[in-house]
Amino acid sequence: MRYATVSPKMKSMAAHLGAIDELIADGICRKVGERLVFDHDLLGDWGRQRVLLSQPNIATFITSHNRGTSPLWLRSVRLWALDLLERQGDYAEMDRRRSRIIACREMAAADRVLEAAALSSNAGEAFRGDLVRAEQRRKASAVDCSSVS
Repeated sequence: MRYATVSPKMKSMAAHLGAIDELIADGICRKVGERLVFDHDLLGDWGRQRVLLSQPNIATFITSHNRGTSPLWLRSVRLWALDLLERQGDYAEMDRRRSRIIACREMAAADRVLEAAALSSNAGEAFRGDLVRAEQRRKASAVDCSSVS
């Protein structure tokens, strides 16, 4: 009898399958065909966010299967962007990825990324550069009111 070698990735996948079985047994989600359906929106949002976090090219992924217009996926896009800002603290990377989403004409998804920046705990830091540049433009175009008659 031959035994197959079990890789760490296969062990990890088996552990996830066991966890899915437990979630189904606890009534948290149901299996419908090849898909998992969560009975609570927050769990579904979290699950979709985890999928987004695993994507190498989020703009392409959002564009496929109309995810960029799906309210279910749009909530998860905001959670994905919050994770990028809150845990990784990388506003520049979030802005680059938002630009790619805009290039794919997924404006609703791009708006959710911007919302995440506004809602993040470090929103001031995220927008500090933008605010400074806006103030500089305002000062440069300001009219001296004392000289206006």
